[in-house]
Amino acid sequence: KYERETGNLLRRLGVNNSYIGFRYTIYGVIRSVHEPELLTYNPKANVEIAARYQTSVGCVERNIRTIINTIWLHGDRNLLNQVFGFELAQKPRNGAFIDALAHYVDSIIMIEEVRALLQRPSVIYQLNSTVDYHVVLFRNPESSSGIRNHALPLVRPLD
Repeated sequence: KYERETGNLLRRLGVNNSYIGFRYTIYGVIRSVHEPELLTYNPKANVEIAARYQTSVGCVERNIRTIINTIWLHGDRNLLNQVFGFELAQKPRNGAFIDALAHYVDSIIMIEEVRALLQRPSVIYQLNSTVDYHVVLFRNPESSSGIRNHALPLVRPLD
């Protein structure tokens, strides 16, 4: 799921899989979603990527910078700003780029999961919205009350 969504997002941003950094970026995003602490110390993420693809850390950093530079110069800058949530004044650094992609892709997948839940009306009991979260309450046959809460953070409201 994450690999497909990240690849699609990178293509929409203006790069394709002919760039070596394309694979590195996808892997970095996937690892960051599953282990967010990797981004607090970015070189650790680059070491993991380098080990995975049997290359040097310097090559990983350079190839991800090439992806960022290509998007910055020739890609969809409006979408890039949307991914970051604000207008960028300068090119993002590698760690910030992967972090923003990870959060954006994670939110897209979360929205897909909520939509899938909402398409099962026999399971949905109640939907309450707050500013930052949509809380879905649905029947759970294993619980005594029959209802379980799920707070799902979203970056944009449900359609």
